[in-house]
Amino acid sequence: MNELSTVYTYIKELFDGDSNVNNITRVPFEDIGIMKNPLYPFVNVDYTGCRYDDGMVIFKFTIYALSIRDKSKTPIENWWDNNDNRIDNQIITENILRRFIMIVENLENIYDIELISKTDLTAGMAIFTSVLDGHSFDIELGITNQYDCDVEPE
Repeated sequence: MNELSTVYTYIKELFDGDSNVNNITRVPFEDIGIMKNPLYPFVNVDYTGCRYDDGMVIFKFTIYALSIRDKSKTPIENWWDNNDNRIDNQIITENILRRFIMIVENLENIYDIELISKTDLTAGMAIFTSVLDGHSFDIELGITNQYDCDVEPE
């Protein structure tokens, strides 16, 4: 298994262990809005690139946790509470990503993958024509390079 496959496996295993996640995808962000019938909430892992540093391959991802917005047909009586589940979506998606980050930061893993960097969570509401709410963040995960890049080709 190459390094990228190993990192993908690690990420998927962590989200598979979260009972709040119903689906895990890995599509570019712009394709999320055209996916057919995903189960919500779901996590999308968007691979954005890699670099090599000190014997490691460092992979960059943007990870999204998203859920669908449900609007009530009941007229709004209290504008603070609104007539949808956007706050519930924000709570659950924040919890999904925070759990993932806590595991990556604090637990050893069999793949010897290291957290290199991460950004703060960013909330997103009304993504893709007002139907999805959630959070995202960028993360860099490093793994030992399986190939000796310092050796000159023969």
